[in-house]
This record gives sequence, C-alpha cells and structure tokens, in this order.
Amino acid sequence: MEAVHWDDSQLDISLSASEFSKRTQLLETWNQVLMARASLADAQLQYDQASKIISDYTGIVIEISALPGSFVNAGIPLITIETLEKTVEALIFIPPNMADEIDKGMKVEIIPTTFHVEEYGFIKGKVSFVSHFPVTSSSMMSLLDNARLVEMLSAYGAPYRVDVELTKDSSTFSGYQWSSSSGPQHKLSTGTICIGNVIAREQPPITLVMPFMKKLIGI
Repeated sequence: MEAVHWDDSQLDISLSASEFSKRTQLLETWNQVLMARASLADAQLQYDQASKIISDYTGIVIEISALPGSFVNAGIPLITIETLEKTVEALIFIPPNMADEIDKGMKVEIIPTTFHVEEYGFIKGKVSFVSHFPVTSSSMMSLLDNARLVEMLSAYGAPYRVDVELTKDSSTFSGYQWSSSSGPQHKLSTGTICIGNVIAREQPPITLVMPFMKKLIGI
C-alpha cells in the first residue's frame, strides 16, 4: 500500500486563492450596490425636479392658471404670486418707433385705471429697465395672461418692454407718491391695468416761449 503525503504549502496557496476570489466577488457586488444606489438617488432627484415647482419668491398665490392633473408645456404660467414684500413695479409696453427715445432713469407718470386721475393724479416713477429687443407675443402672454390685451398692445408692431420703479412714500396709504394728493385709501394690487406716460424731455416754460416769440416777430 502506497503512502499518501500532504503538501501543506500547496494547500495553503489553494485556500488563499479561494479566499481572494470570494473577496473579489464580494467587492464587485458591493460596487454594484453603490452604483445602483447612486442611480436611484439620481432618478429620485430628477423626479423631484420634474414633479415639484418651487418659487424663487415668498408670497401668496392669487391665481391658479392650470387645473390639477392637466398636462402643460414648459414655460406655461401655472400660478400668479403676490410677494410679501409688497413692492409693486409697473410694466408698460411702448411702440417700436418710440423705443430709441426711452432711457433708464427717465421720469414716468403712472395712472391706474381703477382710480380717478382728476382726484388723485398719477403715481410718480422712473424707468428702471428698457428691453433691447421687441418682446414676442408669447412672452407678453406669459406676463399678462390676456390675449386681448396682448393684441391691443401689439397693434403698432411688436412693442418694447419698459419696467418702471414707483416712487415710494410711507406717508400715503398706498405706500407710493402721488402727484396731486395723498392718493386713494387702497393698496395697489398685482394685475392692475395702468396708463404710462414717459417724460422724454423737460424744458422750462421760458425756453418754449422764446422760440415762439422769435418766430412771431420774424427773427
């Protein structure tokens, strides 16, 4: 009968290789788990971004333009928010042939159509922004949400947008400075339709009278 001899060194090498293979498979599995977790987190983030709309402003929702469950395209207004800061700006649209005459800082007379100009006058303001290019009808719709109003404002061609900063006055109820009185006992609200007059040039009355006099006497 032949004797059997065990080679301990070969047995140790075999066991070490088996253990190494198991650990390698375990590491690969763990890497797959980590990749799956990362993919799940990315998918969750994309879902949150696509399903939640977060406003950049703090305020009160005063109008909802889309019904719950309805499909909307990108860029379509969903809600209208009135900010808690109560800072109201006037947004006016001017015909394209007048755009070159309007500059930032010019005085503006804002007349809300909800109040009598004979009684309260106008709100004082100044131009804070003038668009460099005409605004499109879709852009106006996103701001005004009134197709009839967009059509009226575009009657003389694609208009230019002018933002007006209203002059504040803490002594009036509205919080803004009026030309001929302390203004009405009402706050200005978002969506109020106004008439805007931009003062492109101011001259003392004497400079207007003198050219007329020269023309009259033939000088």
